[in-house]
Formats: sequence, structure tokens, C-alpha cells
Amino acid sequence: MISPEDLTENGALFGRAAAESFLLEDIGDRDWRFVAVFAATSLEQLTKAALAARNVLLLAENNDRSLLWLAGATVKRRARTISAFTAISRYSAFNHRFRSLSDALGSLIDYRNGVVHLAAEQPEDFVRLFDEYLRAVELLVEDLGEDEERFWGGPELLVVVQGRRSKRARTIEEDVARQVATATARLQARYQHLSPDEREAAMLAAVPPRAPFYEDYTFQVECPACGSDGWLGVGIDVDWELDDGEMVPYAYTSPALYQCTVCGLALVGDEIEAALGDIELPDEFHASDFSAPPSYDDIPGLSMEDVHPYPRP
Repeated sequence: MISPEDLTENGALFGRAAAESFLLEDIGDRDWRFVAVFAATSLEQLTKAALAARNVLLLAENNDRSLLWLAGATVKRRARTISAFTAISRYSAFNHRFRSLSDALGSLIDYRNGVVHLAAEQPEDFVRLFDEYLRAVELLVEDLGEDEERFWGGPELLVVVQGRRSKRARTIEEDVARQVATATARLQARYQHLSPDEREAAMLAAVPPRAPFYEDYTFQVECPACGSDGWLGVGIDVDWELDDGEMVPYAYTSPALYQCTVCGLALVGDEIEAALGDIELPDEFHASDFSAPPSYDDIPGLSMEDVHPYPRP
């Protein structure tokens, strides 16, 4: 029987090997092929662990034998589980922050397969893909409720990994700054022939009345490039907590996509936080619209006395 714990342990084993080879060895001694195989295998194991933690049947291929085998039934031959590509695609539906990394992570899997089957040469973007892998591990370990220090085998390697991720974050900030500057210049070129009144009218007309894409929740946020109202799409996760006998919802957002149709600025994933900073949901947002409160019977360790205290006879 497949368990999330076993898959996570395997993901950590391969992940440490990948990080040690890439981050601790001298560049001249580093062999990208080992890094690609270890990192991609770690990614596949962790992604499948996160799916299995939700429901092990999410690892099943679309056939009856796979479903039966994963559910614990006896079949004549061990059934096949989904591919790494399918695992990334399926998990992206549950984690919006992860989804913005999916293209890069798919390329990492491609490069692993190239090493194993075709003796491929090192791609030019491999360093960037490894940095995206480290970000994906951070999201997956968080989702699995694991301790990241334990995952990396101790504080020493974790510090090195965190330093590498900080460098990635600075690179994203620099790239976002260039995107904002480009969008601002594009706006100037597009409307420079108009009078101030004409320009204001044209910019207002360019804002669509509803979001041009679909996410869990969309609302308008001022564009950092042109000041118009761009559309921000976020994923919504809701936790319910018991407070004075009542279930209270708390919403957590995962920025997925930002688009301004006036200047053309488009951002995804971590770029959004770098450009917009902390995001506040509008007053009309209600977490209860996205999740129903759990039954009191489903809350571990809770008795009805906690909800409706009464004197004992």
C-alpha cells in the first residue's frame, strides 16, 4: 500500500543528494546529470506524496485495475500509477502557488528523462530550473506538514538551501521591476498622441468589467505600472476554528495571476507578491462562500460538552 510518509521519505533522500551535489560541490566537480536525476525524482515522490495525503486514488491511472490496487484490493499484477507529468498537473489544481512553477518543473522531468534515455547535454536553463525545484520543495513540504529542517537532514543544508532561495527571490524582484518599467514605457508609447482627457477615457475603456481569466476569486487591484485597475486572481483555502462555541472561517490566499489590460502587465505566482506586496481582500469577500463549516462531530478531540456545557448530575 502506498503511503504519503514513505513517498516523502524517498523525496527527502533524493532531494538531499540533489542539493548536496548542486550547492556544496565546486562548479567544476558538479555533474548536472546526477542533479537532474535526483531533483526530478525527489520532485515526483513529493508531488505524489501530497496527492496521496489527500486521497491515494489521485495516483491512479484512468483504469479500474489501478483504482482497485491503490484502494488495497488484490490484483494479478501491480497496477501502474500516474506519471510525474500527470502528478504535477493534478497537484497544480490543489496548490495555486505550485501551479506557476509547473512549466519549469515539467522541463526538469524532461531533462531527467533525457539523461536516463538519451544521454542529453546540459540545457542552458538548468540552473533556473533547479531554483524552481527548491521553491517547489518548500511548498510541498509545507503542504505535507513536514519540518523542512528534518527534510534536508539538519540545519546546515537548510541554511544553504534558504540562501539559494533568497537569491531566487531577488532575481524575481529584479525581473518584476523590468516588467513594470516595460509596461510603463508601453503605456506611454500607446497613448502619447492623446490629450489627457482622451487618454483617461481610453484607459478606462480598456479595463474589462470582469476578469479575463478564471480563478477561485478575482478582484481589482491598482496596477503598479500604470495605476489602472488590473485583475488579480487568487486561490482560496479556508480553515474553520471553534471560537466561543461557533465555527469561524479564516481564509488564506495564494496569488495565481495578475493582468492589467491597459498597459499589458502580466504576473504569475511569486511575481505578484514582489510587485504588489501584501494583498488585502476586499470587504465584500466572505470566506464562508468558499467552504462549509465542518460538523462538530468531525473535529478531533471535541465533545459536545465543549460546545454546549451543562452541569453533571
